[in-house]
Amino acid sequence: MRAQYGKKSDDDDDDEGEDSKLSSMSVFYSVTNQIGLFTDFCGVAWQADQKEAPAEITQAFPFPPVPSKLLILDTDYETYSAVYSCADRGIFGTTEYGWLMTRKANVSQAVVSEFAIRLI
Repeated sequence: MRAQYGKKSDDDDDDEGEDSKLSSMSVFYSVTNQIGLFTDFCGVAWQADQKEAPAEITQAFPFPPVPSKLLILDTDYETYSAVYSCADRGIFGTTEYGWLMTRKANVSQAVVSEFAIRLI
């Protein structure tokens, strides 16, 4: 999976300062499934509360139209981010997701192993 985040907007200045702004960004995912087929989809992501929940991002896509929350577990701010999400599927139970988002297509086994340890 490949995700590209591009800054979309910063709201106008307000009385509470830079940290209180609701920033949003466009999100583009390009996913390769197990048999090699590609699917692309676009959405929007935002960080609603930088002070109280700095590691929480909400993203929304046209399908499904329900926003989902992402938690940033770890990042070095330059090469990778470890991301977690959990979704309640009603009678089907809970589904948990983990992503290792990197700026490069190939990462070292050490980074992948560290990511797997953090998810457990």
